[in-house]
Amino acid sequence: MSLKIDLSTYFNNKGVSWLDPEIKAQFDHSGNSFPGELLPNHEEILISSIPFSFPKTNCVNFDHISCEGQSILVGASNEGFESLYFLGCASWGDYKHSITINYIDNTSVNKELGFSNWNKYQDVKFYGDPVFGEQIGLIIPFTRKGTVRIDIKGGIWVQQILINKSKGVFSVDLPDNPYFFIFAMTLV
Repeated sequence: MSLKIDLSTYFNNKGVSWLDPEIKAQFDHSGNSFPGELLPNHEEILISSIPFSFPKTNCVNFDHISCEGQSILVGASNEGFESLYFLGCASWGDYKHSITINYIDNTSVNKELGFSNWNKYQDVKFYGDPVFGEQIGLIIPFTRKGTVRIDIKGGIWVQQILINKSKGVFSVDLPDNPYFFIFAMTLV
């Protein structure tokens, strides 16, 4: 049993570009973007048996969340979910933040969520593995500045947060860090 959470109304940043000059992106204010031709586009993907709804990226609309303290409505009245999975990454550093899981019984709990820098996979000998125990979600063999290919690998990571399976999740409060990005969330 899983519930892929619709994040589209919370998207506030464009991080995936295409060769079409109308579809510009820069997720980190320095012009870097992930090339859409190498990523899923508005489709369900499985990473380590976890289903995610990857956003639509072949358009000018925003395609992910840049965290600014948003409260994501989940509305999972069902009990039985044990984990909340995130597909995301960070920029300009590796970050760990507190998020709040709000349950439908009006209780809440703070949990730690960490994402390594998107270019952590660039050169494993130099940068090392993801630092917060993330799994590798998607490896992108190059990035882009505008329409120019930049031979720097990028990564989007999978992170797991354990939740109370005897309670339904009402919402999730995200941290306030514009360099902390979320592409998808799934309850399992």
